[in-house]
Amino acid sequence: MEKDLFLTLLSLHLSEGDMPKDEVDRRIRYFDSHLSSLSEEECAKKIQELGGDKKLAEKLLQDYRRASSGKETDVKAKNEAKAEAVKTDNTAKKENDINKLLDEDDDSDVKRAVSKKTQTKPKTSEKNKEPAKKNASKKPAKKENKKKEITPFTIGLIILSPVILFFLLIIACFLASLFLAVAGLIAFCSALLVLTTAAGTAFAL
Repeated sequence: MEKDLFLTLLSLHLSEGDMPKDEVDRRIRYFDSHLSSLSEEECAKKIQELGGDKKLAEKLLQDYRRASSGKETDVKAKNEAKAEAVKTDNTAKKENDINKLLDEDDDSDVKRAVSKKTQTKPKTSEKNKEPAKKNASKKPAKKENKKKEITPFTIGLIILSPVILFFLLIIACFLASLFLAVAGLIAFCSALLVLTTAAGTAFAL
C-alpha cells in the first residue's frame, strides 16, 4: 500500500471515529514525517507492521478515548473539589455570622441592664434647681422676640395697604349705588302698584 493512500484512509477512519480535526491532522503529520524518510519497500513493510489503516485507526481512537476520559475525570474531580471548598467556606461564614449575632444579643442584654440602672433619676440639689429656673425664665423672652419679628408678608401688606384700601372703597361705593338703585326700583314698583289699585277702585266706584 502506498503512503498517500494509507494516510488518506487513516484520516477518514479517524474522522469517522469522532476524533477532532486538529487531533487527526496532528497524527497524520506524525506518520507522514515518519514514513516519508523510508523507501517504498520499507514504507510498505512499516504499514503492514502497523496493521493497516483500519487497525491503526482503531488503536489510535482507543488511545484518544482513554486520554479524553482521563481528562474528563480530572476536570470532574477538580470541579467537585471546588464545590466542596465553596460549601465549606459558606458553612464557615454562616457559623461566624451566627456567632456574631449571638454575641450582639449578649451585648444588647448587658446594655439594657446598664441603661435601666442609668435611667434612675438623680436627686437634684438646690444649686442645680436655680440654673434651671433661670433657663426657664429665659425661654419666654426668646418666644417674645420671635413674635416681634416682622415677616416679608407683613411688609408687603404695609406697602400695598393704600392700594388695597382704594380698591375696597371703590367696591363699597359700587355696592352702595347698586343697593340704592335696587331700593329705588322697589319703591317705584310699590308706588306704581298703589296707584294702579287706587285708580282701579276709583273707576269701579
